[in-house]
Amino acid sequence: MRILLVSSNMHNDFRWKLPHGVVALSAYLKRYQHQTKVVVVEKKTDMRIYREALKQFNPDVVGISINFTEEQHLPVLANIAREFDQKIPVIVGGNYPILEPEKTIIIPNVDAICIGEGEEALLEYLRKLNTHDIESTNIKNIWLKKNGEIIKNDYREFIDDLDGLPYMDRDAVDFQKIIDQNHNTLITTVSRGSCLYKCTFCINAVFSKAGKGRWERRRSVDSVLDELAFVGKKYDYKNINFFDEHFTSDRNWIINFCQRYAEQFKWTFDCFSHCNGLDQEVIENLARAGCRHVFMGLESGHEYIRNKVIKKGIDIDRFIQNAELLNKYKIKAVISCMIGLPFETPEMFKQTVEVCRTIHKKQIVFSSSYGAGPQIFIYNPVPKTDLYNVCEKNGWLRITPKSFRIYRETCLEMPQFPKSQIYHLSRLFRYQVYKDSYPLFALLFRIYDMRLTRFVTENLPEVIFSKIHLLLSFISLIMKPRIDRGDGIDKRDEVY
Repeated sequence: MRILLVSSNMHNDFRWKLPHGVVALSAYLKRYQHQTKVVVVEKKTDMRIYREALKQFNPDVVGISINFTEEQHLPVLANIAREFDQKIPVIVGGNYPILEPEKTIIIPNVDAICIGEGEEALLEYLRKLNTHDIESTNIKNIWLKKNGEIIKNDYREFIDDLDGLPYMDRDAVDFQKIIDQNHNTLITTVSRGSCLYKCTFCINAVFSKAGKGRWERRRSVDSVLDELAFVGKKYDYKNINFFDEHFTSDRNWIINFCQRYAEQFKWTFDCFSHCNGLDQEVIENLARAGCRHVFMGLESGHEYIRNKVIKKGIDIDRFIQNAELLNKYKIKAVISCMIGLPFETPEMFKQTVEVCRTIHKKQIVFSSSYGAGPQIFIYNPVPKTDLYNVCEKNGWLRITPKSFRIYRETCLEMPQFPKSQIYHLSRLFRYQVYKDSYPLFALLFRIYDMRLTRFVTENLPEVIFSKIHLLLSFISLIMKPRIDRGDGIDKRDEVY
Protein backbone atom coordinates (compact mmCIF):
# COMPACT_ATOMS: atom_id res chain seq x y z
CA MET A 1 0.00 0.00 0.00
CA ARG A 2 0.98 3.63 -0.43
CA ILE A 3 1.04 5.67 2.79
CA LEU A 4 1.55 9.43 2.96
CA LEU A 5 2.98 10.33 6.39
CA VAL A 6 2.45 13.96 7.42
CA SER A 7 4.23 15.60 10.37
CA SER A 8 2.84 18.92 11.61
CA ASN A 9 5.54 21.15 13.13
CA MET A 10 4.18 24.68 12.75
CA HIS A 11 4.27 25.71 16.40
CA ASN A 12 7.62 24.37 17.53
CA ASP A 13 10.20 26.77 18.99
CA PHE A 14 12.82 24.04 18.52
CA ARG A 15 13.81 24.66 14.92
CA TRP A 16 15.04 22.03 12.51
CA LYS A 17 14.29 18.89 14.45
CA LEU A 18 14.10 15.60 12.59
CA PRO A 19 10.48 14.28 12.65
CA HIS A 20 11.56 11.09 14.42
CA GLY A 21 8.09 9.56 14.60
CA VAL A 22 7.21 9.56 10.92
CA VAL A 23 10.69 8.60 9.66
CA ALA A 24 10.73 5.66 12.11
CA LEU A 25 7.30 4.57 10.85
CA SER A 26 8.41 5.00 7.25
CA ALA A 27 11.37 2.66 7.76
CA TYR A 28 9.22 0.06 9.51
CA LEU A 29 6.53 0.06 6.83
CA LYS A 30 9.08 -0.18 4.02
CA ARG A 31 10.47 -3.32 5.65
CA TYR A 32 7.06 -4.90 4.94
CA GLN A 33 6.96 -3.75 1.32
CA HIS A 34 4.75 -0.70 1.79
CA GLN A 35 5.57 2.49 -0.11
CA THR A 36 5.82 5.70 1.91
CA LYS A 37 6.31 9.40 1.42
CA VAL A 38 6.97 11.90 4.22
CA VAL A 39 5.78 15.51 4.25
CA VAL A 40 6.74 17.93 7.04
CA VAL A 41 4.41 20.92 7.43
CA GLU A 42 6.35 23.70 9.18
CA LYS A 43 4.49 26.76 7.90
CA LYS A 44 1.14 27.51 6.30
CA THR A 45 2.63 27.67 2.81
CA ASP A 46 3.69 24.01 3.24
CA MET A 47 0.02 23.07 2.90
CA ARG A 48 0.57 23.50 -0.84
CA ILE A 49 3.39 20.93 -0.69
CA TYR A 50 1.03 18.60 1.18
CA ARG A 51 -1.64 18.99 -1.51
CA GLU A 52 0.89 18.38 -4.27
CA ALA A 53 2.16 15.24 -2.50
CA LEU A 54 -1.40 13.89 -2.37
CA LYS A 55 -1.80 14.37 -6.12
CA GLN A 56 1.62 13.06 -7.14
CA PHE A 57 1.96 10.17 -4.67
CA ASN A 58 -1.73 9.18 -4.80
CA PRO A 59 -1.70 7.40 -1.41
CA ASP A 60 -4.06 4.68 -0.22
CA VAL A 61 -3.84 5.96 3.38
CA VAL A 62 -2.90 9.27 5.02
CA GLY A 63 -1.19 9.15 8.41
CA ILE A 64 -0.93 12.42 10.35
CA SER A 65 1.47 12.90 13.27
CA ILE A 66 0.27 15.67 15.57
CA ASN A 67 1.45 17.06 18.92
CA PHE A 68 -0.87 18.56 21.50
CA THR A 69 0.37 22.04 20.62
CA GLU A 70 -0.64 21.48 16.99
CA GLU A 71 -4.20 20.34 17.60
CA GLN A 72 -5.78 23.32 15.83
CA HIS A 73 -4.14 22.20 12.56
CA LEU A 74 -5.45 18.63 12.65
CA PRO A 75 -8.95 19.39 11.23
CA VAL A 76 -7.33 21.31 8.37
CA LEU A 77 -4.89 18.50 7.55
CA ALA A 78 -7.64 15.88 7.69
CA ASN A 79 -9.94 18.00 5.52
CA ILE A 80 -7.26 18.40 2.86
CA ALA A 81 -6.93 14.62 2.67
CA ARG A 82 -10.70 14.29 2.24
CA GLU A 83 -10.72 16.97 -0.47
CA PHE A 84 -8.28 14.78 -2.37
CA ASP A 85 -10.31 11.58 -1.87
CA GLN A 86 -13.60 11.36 0.03
CA LYS A 87 -12.95 7.71 0.94
CA ILE A 88 -9.26 7.77 1.84
CA PRO A 89 -8.63 6.48 5.39
CA VAL A 90 -7.05 9.06 7.72
CA ILE A 91 -5.25 7.79 10.82
CA VAL A 92 -3.71 10.11 13.43
CA GLY A 93 -0.70 9.47 15.67
CA GLY A 94 1.74 11.56 17.71
CA ASN A 95 1.40 12.66 21.31
CA TYR A 96 -1.97 14.42 20.92
CA PRO A 97 -4.04 11.22 20.50
CA ILE A 98 -2.05 9.63 23.33
CA LEU A 99 -2.84 12.55 25.65
CA GLU A 100 -6.34 13.33 24.39
CA PRO A 101 -7.78 10.27 22.59
CA GLU A 102 -11.41 11.22 23.31
CA LYS A 103 -10.97 14.64 21.70
CA THR A 104 -8.95 13.37 18.74
CA ILE A 105 -11.19 10.54 17.58
CA ILE A 106 -14.30 12.76 17.27
CA ILE A 107 -12.64 15.22 14.87
CA PRO A 108 -14.41 15.08 11.49
CA ASN A 109 -12.58 13.13 8.75
CA VAL A 110 -10.41 11.29 11.28
CA ASP A 111 -11.10 7.57 10.88
CA ALA A 112 -8.68 6.11 13.41
CA ILE A 113 -6.11 7.12 16.00
CA CYS A 114 -3.06 5.45 17.53
CA ILE A 115 -2.94 5.70 21.33
CA GLY A 116 0.54 4.24 21.84
CA GLU A 117 3.58 3.08 19.88
CA GLY A 118 2.80 3.07 16.21
CA GLU A 119 4.96 0.56 14.32
CA GLU A 120 3.13 -2.71 14.97
CA ALA A 121 -0.28 -1.08 15.35
CA LEU A 122 -0.10 0.79 12.04
CA LEU A 123 1.21 -2.27 10.22
CA GLU A 124 -1.72 -4.35 11.48
CA TYR A 125 -4.18 -1.58 10.60
CA LEU A 126 -2.82 -1.43 7.03
CA ARG A 127 -2.87 -5.21 6.68
CA LYS A 128 -6.55 -5.33 7.60
CA LEU A 129 -7.34 -2.45 5.27
CA ASN A 130 -5.53 -4.18 2.43
CA THR A 131 -7.34 -7.49 2.98
CA HIS A 132 -10.69 -5.71 3.52
CA ASP A 133 -10.73 -7.14 7.02
CA ILE A 134 -11.10 -3.79 8.75
CA GLU A 135 -14.45 -4.99 10.02
CA SER A 136 -12.32 -6.97 12.45
CA THR A 137 -11.79 -4.00 14.71
CA ASN A 138 -9.65 -5.61 17.43
CA ILE A 139 -6.36 -3.82 16.73
CA LYS A 140 -4.49 -3.00 19.91
CA ASN A 141 -3.32 0.64 20.24
CA ILE A 142 -5.93 1.67 17.65
CA TRP A 143 -9.24 3.41 18.19
CA LEU A 144 -11.47 3.66 15.13
CA LYS A 145 -14.90 4.63 13.94
CA LYS A 146 -17.35 2.00 12.72
CA ASN A 147 -20.96 2.63 11.71
CA GLY A 148 -21.14 5.80 13.79
CA GLU A 149 -19.63 4.15 16.85
CA ILE A 150 -16.15 4.51 18.32
CA ILE A 151 -14.28 1.26 18.90
CA LYS A 152 -11.76 1.66 21.74
CA ASN A 153 -9.14 -1.06 21.73
CA ASP A 154 -6.72 -1.84 24.54
CA TYR A 155 -3.01 -1.00 24.66
CA ARG A 156 -0.50 -3.42 23.19
CA GLU A 157 2.88 -4.42 24.59
CA PHE A 158 5.71 -1.92 24.26
CA ILE A 159 8.23 -3.03 21.64
CA ASP A 160 10.90 -4.65 23.78
CA ASP A 161 13.64 -5.37 21.23
CA LEU A 162 14.67 -1.98 19.86
CA ASP A 163 17.64 -3.59 18.06
CA GLY A 164 15.10 -5.39 15.88
CA LEU A 165 13.70 -2.14 14.49
CA PRO A 166 15.13 -0.74 11.24
CA TYR A 167 17.18 2.44 11.24
CA MET A 168 15.10 5.58 10.79
CA ASP A 169 14.31 6.40 7.16
CA ARG A 170 16.42 9.56 7.06
CA ASP A 171 16.33 9.54 3.25
CA ALA A 172 12.60 10.33 3.45
CA VAL A 173 13.51 13.96 4.25
CA ASP A 174 16.34 16.31 3.29
CA PHE A 175 18.42 15.02 6.15
CA GLN A 176 21.66 16.76 5.20
CA LYS A 177 19.79 20.08 5.30
CA ILE A 178 18.57 19.29 8.82
CA ILE A 179 22.15 18.50 9.86
CA ASP A 180 23.45 21.73 8.33
CA GLN A 181 20.75 23.84 9.99
CA ASN A 182 21.66 22.24 13.33
CA HIS A 183 25.26 23.47 12.98
CA ASN A 184 26.64 20.23 11.47
CA THR A 185 24.92 18.18 14.16
CA LEU A 186 23.25 14.78 13.75
CA ILE A 187 20.20 14.38 15.99
CA THR A 188 19.39 10.81 17.00
CA THR A 189 18.13 8.63 19.85
CA VAL A 190 19.20 5.31 21.36
CA SER A 191 16.29 4.51 23.68
CA ARG A 192 12.61 4.74 24.45
CA GLY A 193 11.42 5.59 27.93
CA SER A 194 14.96 6.25 29.11
CA CYS A 195 13.79 8.36 32.06
CA LEU A 196 11.97 6.52 34.84
CA TYR A 197 11.49 9.58 37.04
CA LYS A 198 7.87 10.57 37.62
CA CYS A 199 8.12 14.36 37.44
CA THR A 200 4.61 15.71 37.76
CA PHE A 201 5.00 18.17 34.87
CA CYS A 202 6.46 15.71 32.37
CA ILE A 203 4.74 14.13 29.38
CA ASN A 204 6.73 10.91 29.85
CA ALA A 205 4.75 10.09 32.97
CA VAL A 206 1.72 9.78 30.66
CA PHE A 207 3.56 7.96 27.86
CA SER A 208 4.78 5.30 30.29
CA LYS A 209 1.15 4.21 30.74
CA ALA A 210 0.40 4.08 26.99
CA GLY A 211 1.36 0.43 26.67
CA LYS A 212 2.06 -2.76 28.56
CA GLY A 213 5.34 -4.25 29.67
CA ARG A 214 8.71 -2.58 30.17
CA TRP A 215 8.71 1.17 29.53
CA GLU A 216 12.46 1.83 29.74
CA ARG A 217 14.18 0.23 26.76
CA ARG A 218 17.57 0.87 25.23
CA ARG A 219 19.36 -0.37 22.15
CA SER A 220 22.56 -2.34 22.59
CA VAL A 221 25.87 -0.54 22.28
CA ASP A 222 26.66 -2.64 19.19
CA SER A 223 23.44 -1.56 17.50
CA VAL A 224 24.01 2.14 18.21
CA LEU A 225 27.63 2.10 17.03
CA ASP A 226 26.70 0.19 13.87
CA GLU A 227 24.05 2.78 13.02
CA LEU A 228 26.41 5.69 13.65
CA ALA A 229 28.96 4.10 11.32
CA PHE A 230 26.24 3.58 8.69
CA VAL A 231 24.90 7.13 8.94
CA GLY A 232 28.41 8.58 8.99
CA LYS A 233 29.07 7.15 5.52
CA LYS A 234 25.96 8.82 4.08
CA TYR A 235 25.94 12.26 5.69
CA ASP A 236 28.44 14.94 6.65
CA TYR A 237 28.41 16.13 10.27
CA LYS A 238 30.84 17.00 13.07
CA ASN A 239 28.73 16.56 16.17
CA ILE A 240 25.94 14.30 17.47
CA ASN A 241 23.04 15.26 19.72
CA PHE A 242 21.68 12.23 21.56
CA PHE A 243 18.13 13.43 22.13
CA ASP A 244 17.15 10.82 24.72
CA GLU A 245 15.58 12.26 27.87
CA HIS A 246 18.13 10.54 30.15
CA PHE A 247 21.11 9.34 28.12
CA THR A 248 23.06 8.26 31.21
CA SER A 249 20.28 6.38 33.02
CA ASP A 250 21.99 2.98 32.63
CA ARG A 251 25.42 3.43 34.22
CA ASN A 252 27.03 0.26 32.84
CA TRP A 253 25.67 0.97 29.36
CA ILE A 254 26.92 4.56 29.23
CA ILE A 255 30.45 3.67 30.42
CA ASN A 256 30.68 0.82 27.91
CA PHE A 257 29.30 3.04 25.15
CA CYS A 258 31.71 5.90 25.85
CA GLN A 259 34.76 3.63 25.90
CA ARG A 260 33.87 1.98 22.60
CA TYR A 261 32.68 5.21 20.99
CA ALA A 262 36.05 6.85 21.77
CA GLU A 263 37.87 3.97 20.05
CA GLN A 264 35.75 4.17 16.89
CA PHE A 265 34.66 7.78 16.29
CA LYS A 266 36.00 11.33 16.40
CA TRP A 267 32.69 13.23 16.49
CA THR A 268 31.94 15.31 19.56
CA PHE A 269 28.49 14.86 21.07
CA ASP A 270 25.86 16.37 23.38
CA CYS A 271 23.33 14.60 25.58
CA PHE A 272 20.61 14.98 28.21
CA SER A 273 20.96 13.61 31.74
CA HIS A 274 19.24 13.65 35.09
CA CYS A 275 21.62 14.85 37.78
CA ASN A 276 21.45 11.48 39.52
CA GLY A 277 22.78 9.71 36.44
CA LEU A 278 26.16 11.42 36.77
CA ASP A 279 29.22 10.79 38.92
CA GLN A 280 32.95 11.28 38.43
CA GLU A 281 33.51 8.02 36.55
CA VAL A 282 30.58 8.63 34.19
CA ILE A 283 31.63 12.24 33.57
CA GLU A 284 35.25 11.23 32.95
CA ASN A 285 34.12 8.67 30.38
CA LEU A 286 31.83 11.20 28.71
CA ALA A 287 34.76 13.61 28.45
CA ARG A 288 37.13 11.01 27.01
CA ALA A 289 34.53 10.10 24.39
CA GLY A 290 34.19 13.73 23.28
CA CYS A 291 31.10 14.98 25.09
CA ARG A 292 30.92 18.79 24.96
CA HIS A 293 27.50 19.61 26.50
CA VAL A 294 25.25 17.88 29.03
CA PHE A 295 21.73 19.26 29.32
CA MET A 296 20.50 18.94 32.94
CA GLY A 297 17.08 19.90 34.27
CA LEU A 298 17.18 21.81 37.55
CA GLU A 299 13.73 23.36 37.01
CA SER A 300 13.71 25.12 40.40
CA GLY A 301 16.26 26.10 43.00
CA HIS A 302 13.61 25.98 45.73
CA GLU A 303 13.50 22.69 47.63
CA TYR A 304 9.72 22.59 48.08
CA ILE A 305 8.93 23.40 44.45
CA ARG A 306 11.64 21.12 43.06
CA ASN A 307 11.07 17.99 45.12
CA LYS A 308 7.54 18.27 46.54
CA VAL A 309 5.58 20.01 43.78
CA ILE A 310 7.27 18.64 40.65
CA LYS A 311 8.96 15.62 42.34
CA LYS A 312 12.25 16.05 40.52
CA GLY A 313 14.22 14.01 43.06
CA ILE A 314 17.30 16.26 43.09
CA ASP A 315 19.62 17.05 45.98
CA ILE A 316 20.87 20.57 45.30
CA ASP A 317 24.39 19.94 46.64
CA ARG A 318 24.79 16.95 44.34
CA PHE A 319 23.46 18.96 41.41
CA ILE A 320 25.99 21.76 41.94
CA GLN A 321 28.79 19.23 42.50
CA ASN A 322 28.01 17.47 39.20
CA ALA A 323 27.83 20.78 37.35
CA GLU A 324 31.29 21.65 38.73
CA LEU A 325 32.62 18.20 37.76
CA LEU A 326 31.36 18.69 34.22
CA ASN A 327 33.09 22.05 34.09
CA LYS A 328 36.31 20.47 35.42
CA TYR A 329 36.30 18.02 32.54
CA LYS A 330 35.57 20.78 29.99
CA ILE A 331 31.97 19.71 29.45
CA LYS A 332 29.49 22.57 29.53
CA ALA A 333 26.49 21.99 31.77
CA VAL A 334 23.44 23.48 30.08
CA ILE A 335 21.04 24.01 32.99
CA SER A 336 17.29 24.04 32.31
CA CYS A 337 15.02 26.03 34.65
CA MET A 338 11.33 26.85 34.78
CA ILE A 339 9.41 29.85 36.07
CA GLY A 340 5.74 30.16 36.95
CA LEU A 341 5.38 26.69 38.46
CA PRO A 342 2.31 25.97 40.61
CA PHE A 343 2.65 27.40 44.15
CA GLU A 344 5.84 29.25 43.18
CA THR A 345 6.31 32.88 44.23
CA PRO A 346 8.81 35.52 43.03
CA GLU A 347 10.77 35.02 46.27
CA MET A 348 11.03 31.28 45.60
CA PHE A 349 12.25 31.94 42.07
CA LYS A 350 15.15 33.97 43.46
CA GLN A 351 16.61 30.68 44.72
CA THR A 352 16.67 29.38 41.13
CA VAL A 353 18.69 32.45 40.18
CA GLU A 354 21.07 31.93 43.11
CA VAL A 355 21.75 28.27 42.27
CA CYS A 356 22.50 29.15 38.65
CA ARG A 357 24.67 32.06 39.76
CA THR A 358 26.73 29.62 41.86
CA ILE A 359 27.13 27.20 38.95
CA HIS A 360 28.06 29.92 36.45
CA LYS A 361 30.66 31.77 38.49
CA LYS A 362 33.37 30.06 36.44
CA GLN A 363 31.73 29.45 33.09
CA ILE A 364 29.61 31.14 30.46
CA VAL A 365 27.32 28.98 28.35
CA PHE A 366 26.14 29.86 24.89
CA SER A 367 25.99 26.76 22.75
CA SER A 368 25.27 26.60 19.03
CA SER A 369 23.21 23.47 19.78
CA TYR A 370 21.26 24.65 22.84
CA GLY A 371 21.50 28.43 22.71
CA ALA A 372 21.85 30.53 25.84
CA GLY A 373 22.48 28.89 29.17
CA PRO A 374 21.15 28.59 31.74
CA GLN A 375 17.88 28.11 29.91
CA ILE A 376 14.60 29.46 31.21
CA PHE A 377 11.19 28.14 30.21
CA ILE A 378 7.82 29.44 31.31
CA TYR A 379 5.82 26.55 32.74
CA ASN A 380 2.58 25.51 31.11
CA PRO A 381 0.74 22.29 31.97
CA VAL A 382 0.66 19.30 29.63
CA PRO A 383 -2.76 17.59 29.49
CA LYS A 384 -3.19 14.47 31.64
CA THR A 385 -0.08 15.12 33.74
CA ASP A 386 -0.44 15.32 37.52
CA LEU A 387 0.49 19.00 37.57
CA TYR A 388 -2.13 19.76 34.91
CA ASN A 389 -4.75 18.31 37.26
CA VAL A 390 -3.40 20.46 40.13
CA CYS A 391 -3.71 23.60 37.99
CA GLU A 392 -7.21 22.67 36.92
CA LYS A 393 -8.30 21.88 40.50
CA ASN A 394 -7.02 25.24 41.77
CA GLY A 395 -8.68 27.21 38.97
CA TRP A 396 -5.37 28.52 37.60
CA LEU A 397 -5.79 27.08 34.12
CA ARG A 398 -7.79 29.70 32.23
CA ILE A 399 -6.84 28.83 28.62
CA THR A 400 -5.37 25.80 26.89
CA PRO A 401 -1.84 26.23 25.49
CA LYS A 402 -2.00 26.19 21.68
CA SER A 403 1.62 26.18 20.55
CA PHE A 404 5.18 25.60 21.65
CA ARG A 405 5.26 29.29 22.52
CA ILE A 406 4.02 27.79 25.77
CA TYR A 407 7.66 28.05 26.77
CA ARG A 408 7.47 31.84 26.33
CA GLU A 409 3.92 32.55 27.51
CA THR A 410 1.89 31.32 30.46
CA CYS A 411 -1.72 30.18 30.32
CA LEU A 412 -1.98 30.18 34.13
CA GLU A 413 -3.49 32.87 36.34
CA MET A 414 -1.95 32.49 39.81
CA PRO A 415 -2.50 35.24 42.40
CA GLN A 416 0.84 34.65 44.15
CA PHE A 417 2.82 34.98 40.89
CA PRO A 418 1.12 37.30 38.36
CA LYS A 419 1.80 36.93 34.65
CA SER A 420 3.49 40.32 34.45
CA GLN A 421 6.08 39.27 37.04
CA ILE A 422 6.65 35.88 35.38
CA TYR A 423 7.41 37.58 32.06
CA HIS A 424 9.57 40.27 33.62
CA LEU A 425 11.68 37.90 35.73
CA SER A 426 12.10 35.41 32.90
CA ARG A 427 13.57 38.14 30.66
CA LEU A 428 15.92 39.25 33.46
CA PHE A 429 16.95 35.73 34.43
CA ARG A 430 20.26 35.35 32.58
CA TYR A 431 21.21 38.95 33.27
CA GLN A 432 20.76 38.30 37.00
CA VAL A 433 22.80 35.08 36.78
CA TYR A 434 25.82 36.67 35.06
CA LYS A 435 25.80 40.32 36.16
CA ASP A 436 28.27 39.93 39.04
CA SER A 437 30.78 37.59 37.39
CA TYR A 438 30.51 38.68 33.75
CA PRO A 439 28.85 42.12 33.51
CA LEU A 440 29.55 42.59 29.79
CA PHE A 441 28.12 39.21 28.87
CA ALA A 442 25.18 39.86 31.21
CA LEU A 443 24.44 42.99 29.21
CA LEU A 444 24.50 40.97 25.98
CA PHE A 445 22.02 38.56 27.52
CA ARG A 446 19.86 41.45 28.68
CA ILE A 447 19.61 42.60 25.06
CA TYR A 448 19.23 39.06 23.72
CA ASP A 449 16.32 38.31 26.07
CA MET A 450 14.35 41.51 25.37
CA ARG A 451 10.93 40.99 23.82
CA LEU A 452 11.81 42.92 20.67
CA THR A 453 15.06 40.98 20.17
CA ARG A 454 13.24 37.67 20.66
CA PHE A 455 10.59 38.67 18.15
CA VAL A 456 13.18 39.68 15.56
CA THR A 457 15.36 36.57 15.95
CA GLU A 458 12.37 34.21 15.87
CA ASN A 459 11.27 35.69 12.55
CA LEU A 460 14.68 35.86 10.89
CA PRO A 461 15.52 33.61 7.95
CA GLU A 462 17.08 30.35 9.09
CA VAL A 463 20.55 31.16 7.73
CA ILE A 464 20.80 34.50 9.58
CA PHE A 465 19.41 33.00 12.80
CA SER A 466 22.03 30.27 12.62
CA LYS A 467 24.87 32.78 12.10
CA ILE A 468 23.78 34.84 15.12
CA HIS A 469 23.92 31.71 17.31
CA LEU A 470 27.39 30.88 16.05
CA LEU A 471 28.58 34.43 16.70
CA LEU A 472 27.31 34.42 20.28
CA SER A 473 28.82 30.97 20.81
CA PHE A 474 32.19 32.31 19.66
CA ILE A 475 31.91 35.32 21.97
CA SER A 476 31.19 33.04 24.93
CA LEU A 477 34.20 30.92 24.01
CA ILE A 478 36.71 33.79 23.90
CA MET A 479 35.26 35.30 27.10
CA LYS A 480 35.43 32.12 29.16
CA PRO A 481 37.67 32.55 32.22
CA ARG A 482 41.18 31.16 32.34
CA ILE A 483 40.92 28.92 35.39
CA ASP A 484 42.67 25.79 36.55
CA ARG A 485 40.54 22.82 35.53
CA GLY A 486 42.56 20.30 37.51
CA ASP A 487 43.04 17.06 35.59
CA GLY A 488 40.44 17.97 33.00
CA ILE A 489 40.68 16.26 29.65
CA ASP A 490 41.24 18.05 26.35
CA LYS A 491 38.73 16.81 23.79
CA ARG A 492 39.30 16.39 20.10
CA ASP A 493 38.63 19.51 17.98
CA GLU A 494 36.32 21.08 20.56
CA VAL A 495 33.42 22.89 18.87
CA TYR A 496 31.17 25.35 20.68
